[in-house]
Amino acid sequence: LYGVLGTTVLSFSDVLGNHRLIGTTSLQIDLKNSDYGLAYYYLPKKINYGIEAYHTARFVLLNGNQGFDFYRFRSFGGVLSASLPLNTFHRVETSLSVQRVSRENLDNIEEPIESQTFIIPSASYVKDNTMWGYTSPIQGSRYKITAFGNPGFTNHTKSFFSLTWDYRKYFRFFYDNSFVIRLSGGYSTGANPQRFFMGGTESWINRTFAQGAIPLSSASDFIFLTPAMPLRGYNYAEKLGTKYSLLNMELRFPLIRYLLTGPIPLFFQNILGAAFIDAGTAWDKNKELKLFGKNENGKTVTNDLLVGTGFGVRVFMMFLWKFDVAWTYDAQSFSKPKYYISIGLDF
Repeated sequence: LYGVLGTTVLSFSDVLGNHRLIGTTSLQIDLKNSDYGLAYYYLPKKINYGIEAYHTARFVLLNGNQGFDFYRFRSFGGVLSASLPLNTFHRVETSLSVQRVSRENLDNIEEPIESQTFIIPSASYVKDNTMWGYTSPIQGSRYKITAFGNPGFTNHTKSFFSLTWDYRKYFRFFYDNSFVIRLSGGYSTGANPQRFFMGGTESWINRTFAQGAIPLSSASDFIFLTPAMPLRGYNYAEKLGTKYSLLNMELRFPLIRYLLTGPIPLFFQNILGAAFIDAGTAWDKNKELKLFGKNENGKTVTNDLLVGTGFGVRVFMMFLWKFDVAWTYDAQSFSKPKYYISIGLDF
């Protein structure tokens, strides 16, 4: 969401892999405006333990009283974690983090700095027996259910509880073709519930925002505002709410296995194609959720429900590039096409 950064990652391990030390840094001017972190993992026993410390800073243009103001968001803290494997494919993960977050208006120093501290316990149940293909899992299933929140020890008005889930099933056919179904969702409640936003795709380079800017309304949004993606055909933050549900269906297939071009010998391999349907919504109050409605002609159209469909290609050049074109669908007609250029692996 915040642009491009250059990051250095240093990872150290002993010969047997019992101890792992990882450091990250992305220095910008000084420590107050930079990203950096250090983590240590103790791995010789059945339970894996970890301890982490980090600092993150981002600069965002947000709507102010007289146009856009330049804000700096900072977050720093520490995390204790543990992971217990139940068997080959199932595990339980727990963590306890302390996070300090602040929002500062750099264009108007008279505006008070907003800062908050959160204590976040978290527990997850994970199952994963997938087998990977070229750029994503191609066979098996995986899911993760996570419960976490802020009990409000430091400020009860900022307390919340969230439950999120993500289920994926991969059907492989004709050797390296696959059909994927993914169902994910989230629910948050409390005095200061977490918000989810829908629309767009991960690591979207030519991104656009439905509200014209990143929808950060408070300091806590910087660490708890969570994307629910992909929902192609729409802008970032097309829908926001304390609850969300998202369905993705995608057909993945090889377009070109090997290609050698001339006179300049550019070699491409495993150029993949994808056809997809994304559907979902985000909302606050269940009574106000209205998936369908009537248009001016009395025909049934989507209301809060967002539906997008399209196709794309995946090309590996240094890393995986994804090119997608998508249309929204309101149960009666399709919109004009929207184009996506993004990087990273498929879900």
